[in-house]
Amino acid sequence: MALNALGYVLADHANKLSEALFFIERARQLEPTDLVIADSLGWIYFRMGNYQMGKKYYGEAMEQIDDPAVSTH
Repeated sequence: MALNALGYVLADHANKLSEALFFIERARQLEPTDLVIADSLGWIYFRMGNYQMGKKYYGEAMEQIDDPAVSTH
């Protein structure tokens, strides 16, 4: 979860999208079924302009998480 959080902060507050993606992808490798990480991947890909990948990961998270924060993404 720390890698995911670090990636999120880098993307959200420092606009360091490539670095953020590195950490979030590493978090995904360690926790491949974690839907919070899938949501973060969707968000980061969206921010990078890769809408197809963003939709893929957001869709994965939304299928299994009933959370308004995920739905707003």
